[in-house]
Amino acid sequence: MKTPLVLLAVLALAPNSLVAQGGGPLTPPGAPGVTMKTLQEIEPRTPLIPGAANTAAVTTNDAAYHFIINQPGSYYLTGNLAVTKPNGIDIRAKGVTLDLGGFEIGRTAGTGGNGVEVDYLSFRCTVKNGTVTGFDYGLRCIFFTLSSYAGTAVQLSVGNNTQVGIRAGDGWEITGCEVHQNNGGGIVGGRGVTITNCTAHLNIGGDGITVGAGSTITGSTSYQNTGNGIVTGTGSTVTDCTAHSNTSTGIVGGDGSTVTGCTAYNAVGNVLNSLGATTATNSTADGISALGNVTNSNGTSAGDDGIEAGGNVSSSTGETIGAGAGAHGIRATGSVTNSKGQSAGGDGISTPRTISHSFGSTSGTGFGLQCTIAIGCTSSGGESITNKYLMP
Repeated sequence: MKTPLVLLAVLALAPNSLVAQGGGPLTPPGAPGVTMKTLQEIEPRTPLIPGAANTAAVTTNDAAYHFIINQPGSYYLTGNLAVTKPNGIDIRAKGVTLDLGGFEIGRTAGTGGNGVEVDYLSFRCTVKNGTVTGFDYGLRCIFFTLSSYAGTAVQLSVGNNTQVGIRAGDGWEITGCEVHQNNGGGIVGGRGVTITNCTAHLNIGGDGITVGAGSTITGSTSYQNTGNGIVTGTGSTVTDCTAHSNTSTGIVGGDGSTVTGCTAYNAVGNVLNSLGATTATNSTADGISALGNVTNSNGTSAGDDGIEAGGNVSSSTGETIGAGAGAHGIRATGSVTNSKGQSAGGDGISTPRTISHSFGSTSGTGFGLQCTIAIGCTSSGGESITNKYLMP
């Protein structure tokens, strides 16, 4: 019966022994301190508050602007900005992010000016998440020949401006924006611009979307603009876009440009895997009009050529349903291969060069096929061919 007493004695001594071995008492010296970071520490941002005092970062008492942003960083609106001065916000520093926070920058007194300006030396800036309306330019990033480079516009709605909705500089990325009812065009970008998932509609006196050389437009829609739907500079790419009900040409690509997988009233440039149609009864526009080549595409016109190409046409179908004698199914400057052309008034297929392995027909006064050389072709409605090979 002595063994339990020995164990109890050992256990009674154990806490003191553990304290001695642990190097100090286990009782905390005081309450734990604050360990969480503030929101300002996690994401430093500066609010733009009307009437606030000037700081080194933000000027608020300028006669021409409600706010001038002078330092890099992130800034945000705290409410709608009712613009009564000549302009809304001017960004005069590189690397600025301006978050409209879903609010609107809108003119409530006076006329003209710019909703948001990004000065030409303010590179790599972002303007996002809000509405700009009632100015000359909604978002302006280029002044004459001087351009703000490599900026970003995201999720903006820009409308009812007397000039251009978004005037972007070289290298800008414009994503998820909507521009409408601007009197000088919807989106106008410089060179090397990327436009993704944007919509331009009901813009007056200009094109829906216009970009400079080496630009890319993807997944965007341009409709009911009084100018062209989409216009690019040389060497550009237009993919999976729609242009319809525009007063002028649907898609206009500069030399060396490629239009792929698009639906449009008209397209100019090299055209690949595309559909073009003009359906107005008295339309004088081509279904597809290309300065370069047309490949694997369908073009239909109610009053002019189904396909008009400055280069070659291959694996394509062109049709005109108008009765005009000058409206051809396919009209090409180069050769036509493996294609079909139909016309209700003019030639089925017309080219001064060679037509091979194709079919042309007309129900009007033209010819099914009109060319210098025809190889392995068939026609309906007559022919005007200088030399025929492998044909009846």
